[in-house]
Amino acid sequence: MNAFNCLIKWFPLNMKEPLSLINMFMFWSWFIIIFYNYFKTIFLGPGFLRKRWRPKNKEDEKYLQYCTICQGFKTSQAYHCRKCGRCISKFDHHCPWMNTCIGHINQTNFCWFLFYSILGCLHALLMISPCIYRVLFISYSSIRINEPRIYFTLTGLVSSILTLGFTIGVIIAVGLLLIIQIKNIICNHRRLKSFIYPYNLGFKENICQLFNRIDYFNLITDG
Repeated sequence: MNAFNCLIKWFPLNMKEPLSLINMFMFWSWFIIIFYNYFKTIFLGPGFLRKRWRPKNKEDEKYLQYCTICQGFKTSQAYHCRKCGRCISKFDHHCPWMNTCIGHINQTNFCWFLFYSILGCLHALLMISPCIYRVLFISYSSIRINEPRIYFTLTGLVSSILTLGFTIGVIIAVGLLLIIQIKNIICNHRRLKSFIYPYNLGFKENICQLFNRIDYFNLITDG
């Protein structure tokens, strides 16, 4: 809301200016896309393995680990999450912000959530920064007639400065998390130590397993 408040001060909506319409459209689009992927990540879930699951071929059991809690075998790259109390297919990590694990089914949406959160925060940063700079460092007498005049109450100014700090913090923190995710996806690497089978199929194939434009709205890829 602070970013929107700065947006209408610095770049107010003008139906006659295409850039103004595009800016406003993009600003609210971030919210829709971010929350879409956020809730999809939560409600789809990571891909919980069935309790007491066993492979169809009994000989395959010797290649799989057995979970004593779920009383079933784990599929390749699966891991038992203590917080969820279930075995997770292609377990990546348990996310406290999502209150669920990130795994086979919801990792695509989780990565899109991180990516668009960064873009949304960058857009907010571009709206907040000029407003704070003008209020603190530019006198009203030096502002041209056709330039917007920025006004803040003391509470609004402090709130905007705090928002600016939080925005930068989110960009850095979420950006680092996204880098880790991309690194793991490119190598098809999970946070587990020992595997029997190689999972690195090459850069292109690893990416296609998770990001498939055709399956973007189906959200369950072949990874």
